[in-house]
Amino acid sequence: MMQSVPTQEKKLKRAWTLWFDSPEMHNYYAETIDPRSWKQNIDNVCTFDTIENFWRLYNNIVGPNELGYRNAYYIFEKGTAPHCLDLNNQNGVTLHYALPLNNKVEDAWLLTIMLMFKEKINHRKGKQLILTNYLNGASLKRHKDCFELTLWLRVDCKKLNDILIAYLGKVYADRGISPINHYILTLSDKFA
Repeated sequence: MMQSVPTQEKKLKRAWTLWFDSPEMHNYYAETIDPRSWKQNIDNVCTFDTIENFWRLYNNIVGPNELGYRNAYYIFEKGTAPHCLDLNNQNGVTLHYALPLNNKVEDAWLLTIMLMFKEKINHRKGKQLILTNYLNGASLKRHKDCFELTLWLRVDCKKLNDILIAYLGKVYADRGISPINHYILTLSDKFA
């Protein structure tokens, strides 16, 4: 008789939280709300710290292509909220990618999430960038004519921004993902 062998789950280096934002659910529009009231408009879905728990969660939520207009997913390091007023985000930047409304958006979202879980990237021969020092999370929001995929960084550093833009550009291109455009937003300026 065969006995089942218990499998050990793969622990992530950091715990992550999935958040969900749905304007219809909270009956608000971004133009009319006070930015300090963001907590009432977003739901903490689940915190996970293993890759297996991530997949259990991911396989039981609505996929990116099924998100309603202005709905958004956020995956952030546990303890960091997905808003520019969170202390971990205040001095950082966001790297935004506009993605066409097609089935490649799920690939781009998953590649970005896996990048966060990976914790480091090789950006030049023999050079690694440790992402835990810089990356707070990522978000994906559905707009009328595109998706907006955003990386949230805790610091504003041109060299880091350039490395991540080049790295993601290559990763996306290798998978046939063609962002419409990208831009950088300094969070400290967002509500100045």
